[in-house]
Amino acid sequence: MNYKQLRLFKILQKLLDVSYKLDLLGTTKIYNYFYISLLKPAPLETLLQWELYVKDPKEYKVEAILNYRGIELYKEYLVK
Repeated sequence: MNYKQLRLFKILQKLLDVSYKLDLLGTTKIYNYFYISLLKPAPLETLLQWELYVKDPKEYKVEAILNYRGIELYKEYLVK
């Protein structure tokens, strides 16, 4: 079986010297402990998953999020 690289995840806990517990998405249906050989270090200048990029730098007051589309990494929101 082959593996996929989804995105960057924060390490929550080191277990022994060979496995790590990762902060995965709530929708991920896999166990969050990984053997060290399956992990690769991220470059120092890489941003982590909870950082947000905004295309339009203007600020708006959001009353509610009505809907969203896309996958976890690239979501678009419909706001009121």
